[in-house]
Amino acid sequence: MSKGMLLFFFFIALLAHARFVRPEELQPKNIFILAGQSNMAGRGGIITDPETKALKWDGKIPPQSNPNTNILQLDLNKTWVQAHEPLHVQIDYGKTCGIGPGMPFANAILAKDPSYGAIGLVPCAKGGTSIRQWAWGTEYYNRLVDRAKASLQCGGKLQALLWYQGETDTKEKSDAMLYKTRLEKFIQDVRHDLNSPDLPIILVAIASAEGPFIDTEQTKMAVTTSWNLIFTKPLNKTITITTTPPCSLSLSWRLSLPSTFTLSSPRTNSRINANSFVVMAMMNARPTILVAEKLGDAGLQLLKKVANVDCSYNLSPEELCTKISLCDALIVRSGTKVTREVFESSGGRLKVVGRAGVGIDNVDISAATEHGCLVVNAPTANTIAAAEHGIALLAAMSRNIAQANASLKAGKWQRNKYVGVSLVGKTLAVMGFGKVGSEVARRAKGLGMHVIAHDPYSPADRAHAIGVELVTFDEALLSADFISLHMPLTPATSKMFNDDAFSKMKKGVRIVNVARGGVIDEEALIRALDSGIVAQAALDVFTEEPPPNDSKVVQHESLTVTPHLGASTTEAQEGVAIEVAEAVVGALKGELAATAVNAPMVLAEVLSALAPFVALTEKLGRLAVQLVATGGSGVKSVKLTYASARSPDDLDTRLLRATVTKGLIEPISSVFVNLVNADFIAKQRGLKITEELFQLDGSPENPLEFIQVHIANVESKFASAIADSGDIIVEGRVKDGKPHLTKVGSFAVDVSLEGSLILCRQVDQPGIIGKVGSILAEANVNVSFMSVGRTAPGKQAVMTIGVDEDPSGETLKKIGGIPAIEEFVLLKL
Repeated sequence: MSKGMLLFFFFIALLAHARFVRPEELQPKNIFILAGQSNMAGRGGIITDPETKALKWDGKIPPQSNPNTNILQLDLNKTWVQAHEPLHVQIDYGKTCGIGPGMPFANAILAKDPSYGAIGLVPCAKGGTSIRQWAWGTEYYNRLVDRAKASLQCGGKLQALLWYQGETDTKEKSDAMLYKTRLEKFIQDVRHDLNSPDLPIILVAIASAEGPFIDTEQTKMAVTTSWNLIFTKPLNKTITITTTPPCSLSLSWRLSLPSTFTLSSPRTNSRINANSFVVMAMMNARPTILVAEKLGDAGLQLLKKVANVDCSYNLSPEELCTKISLCDALIVRSGTKVTREVFESSGGRLKVVGRAGVGIDNVDISAATEHGCLVVNAPTANTIAAAEHGIALLAAMSRNIAQANASLKAGKWQRNKYVGVSLVGKTLAVMGFGKVGSEVARRAKGLGMHVIAHDPYSPADRAHAIGVELVTFDEALLSADFISLHMPLTPATSKMFNDDAFSKMKKGVRIVNVARGGVIDEEALIRALDSGIVAQAALDVFTEEPPPNDSKVVQHESLTVTPHLGASTTEAQEGVAIEVAEAVVGALKGELAATAVNAPMVLAEVLSALAPFVALTEKLGRLAVQLVATGGSGVKSVKLTYASARSPDDLDTRLLRATVTKGLIEPISSVFVNLVNADFIAKQRGLKITEELFQLDGSPENPLEFIQVHIANVESKFASAIADSGDIIVEGRVKDGKPHLTKVGSFAVDVSLEGSLILCRQVDQPGIIGKVGSILAEANVNVSFMSVGRTAPGKQAVMTIGVDEDPSGETLKKIGGIPAIEEFVLLKL
C-alpha cells in the first residue's frame, strides 16, 4: 500500500474518533430572541479616537462575553451555528461597534442551571433605530417575526424576547409616554404574530451620554414601561441585578433566576458615570400595589398573595406622583387626592385605583378614564356602619349627648340646659336614597319617624317598598324636622346646602351629614345656626379634613362632630378592605369589577355569553381598518350591525363596541384602548360609532348570529370590500367557539380569523386556486384554509386564503401577476 493511501486511511480513522457537531445537532432546546433599537449600547472599554476625537470601542472583550459551546446563534441564512464571537456582527447586521449583554445573559443562565440545555440566540437588533421603525408591518418588525418563526423550526421552545431599548425616543421627558404606548403595542403584536400570548419580554436599557433624559432623570425611566423595573448604578466591570421580590425575574415556566446575579458591564471608562441599567421582567412579575392609607389586615393579606404591596401612608402629592410610576394599582381611602397629575405621572402603568369606601370625589374620574385606568370602590361593605353612625348622630344630637357628657366630666350637673327633642313622629328627609340613605330610612322608620326622601335617580317603587315617599328638593327642605345627607360630592352637589337652601328650611331644623363635607357650605351653616334657622347639626365629614383647630364648625356649641367615623367599625373596616382588595386584584387580572365606577358594569353572565364575540369584534375592526386606502381623510364614521333574536333590552353591546373600537384604532396608532377609555378615545379622534340591531326570528339563546362593521365615506385598497351601499363592509360570526369571516363587501366567504389573510379578486375560472397555492408553496408559506365566494359562475369571485406565515413582497407580486387576479391585499390579524 502506498504512503499516500496510508495517510488517507489514517485521516479517516481520525475522523471516525473525532467529535464533530452535526448540523442536525445544532438544535437549541431554549430560544431567546435578541431584538431592539439599540446596537446593544455596549462598547466594552471606551477610548477617544485620536483623529476624530469621538468615543469608540477599545476592542477588549470582557470574559463574561465569550460564548461557550452551549450557546448557538441563528445566522443571516436562518441556520443555527455555534456562537464564536461576542460582537453583534449579525445582531446589528454587519455593525461591529461593540459588545452587548446578550452573550453574558446566556452565560449567566447557563451558569445558574447547566442542565437548561443549549441556548439559541436569535439576533434581530438594529442600532440607531426608533421604536416607530419597529412597528407592526415595518421592515425590522417583519424580519424579527420571520427570524423568530424560523428559529422554532427545529422544535426548540421560545423562552423570552430580550428587547434592547435605544435612546432615540427618550431624549425628552415628553417622549416617554409615547414611547411606552408604542412599546406596549409592539409587544402585543409580537406575541400575537408568534402565537405566544404569554411570551416573556425582558427589557434591557443601557443609557449613555447620548440620552440626557435617561441620564439626568433615571428614576423617571419607569414612565416608559408598565412593569416592575430594577435600577442599578453601573460598577466598573460588572452590574448586579437585584430583583424584588426574589425570583420575580422568571425566564421560563421552570427556571427562575435567584434574586441577585451578575452580568458583565460594557462600561469600564469612569469618565462616563451617568448611566443606568434597567431590567424589566414581564413573565411572572408580580404587580406592585401602593396602599396609601391604612387598610384592614384581611385585605392586605389578600393583596400580598398576588402582588408586591407597598404600604406608604401620609404621602405628600409630590411623593405620590414620584412613587406612582412604579405601581400598577393604588388603594386609597378619602384622605388621598388622586389627581390628574397622579395619572400623568404614572405614565400609563397605573391600571386600577381602588377607593376603600363609597365616595370617589377624591379621584379625578375623567383623568383616570383618559389614561385607561379603572376606578373601583367598595360600596357595600361599610353601608351598615355608615347608616348606624348616621342614626347614632341623629339620636346623640337630638338628646345633646356629647355636650352633656363634656359638661358632666367638667364637674357640672346641668340637666335643665340639655333638654332634648324626641324623634318619634318627626319628619326625616333623607337626601340621597342610595345604599346608605335607604338603610338610614329603614332604621328611622323603626324609631317611629315619618321618612321622606329626595333623589332624582332613585325609582319611586324602590322607596315605596320601605314606606318612603320621594319628594322634590324644595319639598324636602320645607317639611323636614331632621335632614340626613347621603349624596356624593359632585359639581352639582358642591355647597348644595347654602344660604339659599337654609332659608327654605323649617325654623329649628336639625341636620346630620355622614356623606361628604363639601355638600354643605360651612360658613352658611354657621350663619344658619347663629340665626336659629338650624337648631343643631351633627357632622362626621368636613370640607377640609382634618379641619383646622380654630374651625368655627368644630368649636360651635350647637354642633356635634366626629372625625369621619362613618365606616369605622371593626366589621366594616375588614369588609371594606376585602371588597376593595378583591376588586383591585380582579382588575389586575383583566376582569371587570362589578364596582367599577368609570366603566360600564357588565354582569358576569353577560361577559360569559359575549366572550366568543369579543375576539370576533376586535378582529373585524382590525380587518376593516386595514382595508381603508391611505391618503384620504381617515375613518370618521363606523356603523356596527348586530343580528340577533334578542330584544335591544336583552343585548348589552357596550363590550363589543369597545373591542371594535380597539381593533379600529390600535393598528393605526400607538394608543392602547380598553373598555374604560374606548368611547373617550373614539370621541377624541373624531370617530363616530353608531349601532344597529337587526332583529331575527328564532331562539334568543344564542346572543348574536353575526356582526357587521361598516366604514363610510372612505376609499378602499381592495375595491371588492366596498358593498353596493358604498361602505366598506366586513361580516363575521362565531362558529364552534372561533371567529370566522363570512362576508367582504358583497362577497360571501367563510374563513377562520387566524394568522394572516390574503384577499384576491379574480375572474372565476379553473386553475386559479392551484396557481396561487403553488406560488405560496414555493415560498414555503403554509396555507391553513381557503374559501372562494363568487357572484355567479364564470363571473367575479373573491378568494380568501389563510396563511401561517406572511408572504414576502416578491411572493405577493407573483400572485398579483396571475392574469386572472384583478386585485389582492394582505391583511394581518
